[in-house]
Amino acid sequence: MTTEKNPDKLAEVMEMHKAGRVQEAEKGYLELLSEEPENGDLMYTLATLYLGDNRLDEALEWVNKALKVNSLAPAYLQLKGAILAKSGQFEQALEAYQQAIEKNPNLYAALVGAGFIENQLGHVNQAEKHLKQALHVQPEGLEARLHLADIQIEKGDIEKAMADLSRLEEAHPDNTAVKMVIGKGLYEKRNWAGAQRYFDKVLAMVPGDILARYYKALSQLWMGDAKNAAEVIKGFVKQFPETREAFMALGKTAFIEKQYPLAAKYLGEVVKKNAPTSAKLALGQALSKMGHWPDARFWLLQVLEQRPEDSTARLALAETYEFQGKTDKALEAYKKIGPEDPRHLSALLGLARSHLAAGQPVEAEKAADKALELMPNHAEAMLLKLWSLFAQDKTGDAELFLLTIPMNKFKASARAPLLLSKALFEDHQGQFDQAWETFALVPPARQVPRYPVLTKEEEKTVRSWPESIRDNQKIPTFVMGYDSTDIKTFSLWLKAQGLEVLNDRLAALGRPDIFYALQKVDDLDAVNEDTTRQERALYWQHIKPWLGEEDRDVVDFMFLNPHQGTLIKRFFPEAKVLVLQRDTKDIALHQHAFGAEPVLANEWDDTVNQLINMGLNVEQIDSDKWLAGDEATLKHLHSLFNKPLEKPVLRDVPWWRKSRFDAGHWKNYASHLNDAGNPDLPEARTEEPESQDN
Repeated sequence: MTTEKNPDKLAEVMEMHKAGRVQEAEKGYLELLSEEPENGDLMYTLATLYLGDNRLDEALEWVNKALKVNSLAPAYLQLKGAILAKSGQFEQALEAYQQAIEKNPNLYAALVGAGFIENQLGHVNQAEKHLKQALHVQPEGLEARLHLADIQIEKGDIEKAMADLSRLEEAHPDNTAVKMVIGKGLYEKRNWAGAQRYFDKVLAMVPGDILARYYKALSQLWMGDAKNAAEVIKGFVKQFPETREAFMALGKTAFIEKQYPLAAKYLGEVVKKNAPTSAKLALGQALSKMGHWPDARFWLLQVLEQRPEDSTARLALAETYEFQGKTDKALEAYKKIGPEDPRHLSALLGLARSHLAAGQPVEAEKAADKALELMPNHAEAMLLKLWSLFAQDKTGDAELFLLTIPMNKFKASARAPLLLSKALFEDHQGQFDQAWETFALVPPARQVPRYPVLTKEEEKTVRSWPESIRDNQKIPTFVMGYDSTDIKTFSLWLKAQGLEVLNDRLAALGRPDIFYALQKVDDLDAVNEDTTRQERALYWQHIKPWLGEEDRDVVDFMFLNPHQGTLIKRFFPEAKVLVLQRDTKDIALHQHAFGAEPVLANEWDDTVNQLINMGLNVEQIDSDKWLAGDEATLKHLHSLFNKPLEKPVLRDVPWWRKSRFDAGHWKNYASHLNDAGNPDLPEARTEEPESQDN
């Protein structure tokens, strides 16, 4: 760069710039520009000063001024691309880089910048083309080699990338960019502690590096330190709202917080932008948690194509088979996770569950025993061993094993199913007093959110909705109920009859303003008929993968909730709505033993009446009669589903494999309490009982 009027002062100012004396250099450049207001090189150099000082608006202003002086200068265009890239304006940055490359196809900085942006936008092949051209220009170009390693990591070829990065780290021990990419490689290998150490090294050298802070926060998030990570991630998303990293942060945060529909939404945006393998894995896991089995398997199999030894993906794939009832495939997948794998314990538990589901209790016991060898006090392994003993009629062995279980050592969530099994065993032995005492010790399995009934005004609004929206597609049947009415067993029974069984599919999909915020009826009332029709079409598009044949009936299960009823009223006003119920006293007993449900027993009738008052086609089914194979109830169900249905086979299996809410089970306690002169049932409890010491 030259200046005609004052070359000595220019040299002095450039020394200030080089020494990091930003304010002095800025003043000097501005003084020189006052003497030569049309010197584009001075404007360009001042823009580089502002870029280095992270004053991006001023940097962009001065590089644009330089381009007005000389719009054909490739270096000016390359600098504009760098400024826009740093501010997160990737599309505009790419345009500037491409213009620079058109003017000078061998401009290394522009080729590297374009490669970086193309990768961020998901154009991997074009990114690699630019970066390889950059290496043709500068064979030892560090930036190009780092970006290529980054692409290899995202493609799943981590070991090759890490080998190259190791050599680069030896050659450039103090380079923060090398450490940053190594950290990302370790992150993708799920070595979050190792990744965090590298991001800390970067931050020790450059405390303000936002990408290092972001990836460190993600590592903390996966390690369970969500509190410290949250603010950093929020700040990053706010600064770069439409970037792939922002969607990844939102998606993985939602996944960790178990907000699976939201996680799938954001991670779905990531996979549109050249998703790293970890995002595909998280998306597959989120879809699996939502019950979207075909979509989940699609992404998990992609991960396994890139990482054949990825045991997390292998385990998630096995679980999708298990949860969908494809027991043979589940067993096959679990067996591929061998003893040397860190996921072997989880695989053994899956094997035990799947063997039990397949009616192979001997094999289930062996798998549970192997799990207990690895972790002697593992609650689920103990539970699976106990069930496998029951299933083999080894009642004595089961009773002895129960005595060895250290119930008090487990957290409430792990202790509950063990205590339930013990209570059922005592109930089967006719030890009602002892069983009742055990039930009283069972902590609530979870703190469920209350589903309040609709207000009178809301109910009036729902009833006023027109029923004019129609289409020619088949309408699902919706089934509502709770654990206390044995909704899970009912769903398995219908599935065995050849119906396609879904779970809350209606509430889990669609636009956030409709499906993620359904607490107010007004939110739905604001949706016009055309939009409603589109959303219903979207619902059908999503459930198509679950339709084995065109004439197969679809049944969507959900908890009893008037707000769910508003959705059905709006989207499928002619749908059949089956409500599973049993005697109110039985529900109260259930809640006493297992904790409160979203609608309490004394609200049950009000809730059902509200569904009827909406104008929904509500049919009430008595769970006890259905389980008992009552012919009138089965005949009624035949007419509702327009097909013959087999009797429940629960009566033909040993007692421990029946529903824990089997018909008549609670009546043992009702009868026992009445005989004891205590006809009043206890109120449903929502908290753990106080200890005797209190």
